[in-house]
Amino acid sequence: MGLVIFPWQELTEEEKQQLQQGQEEKPWYQQGLSPFLDHFFAFSFLPKYIRRN
Repeated sequence: MGLVIFPWQELTEEEKQQLQQGQEEKPWYQQGLSPFLDHFFAFSFLPKYIRRN
C-alpha cells in the first residue's frame, strides 16, 4: 500500500464526508484552519491531500 499526494480539488465527496465526520467525532485541527472554509482557497497555493493506494 502506497501513498499519493494530489490536489484537494480531486478529493471525492465520500472522502470529504469521512474527513468532516472524523473532525466532528475527534477534532484534529482548529476550525479556523479547516480546509472546508471558502477563504482557505484564497491563498496562492492549492492545498494537497494524501491518499492511500
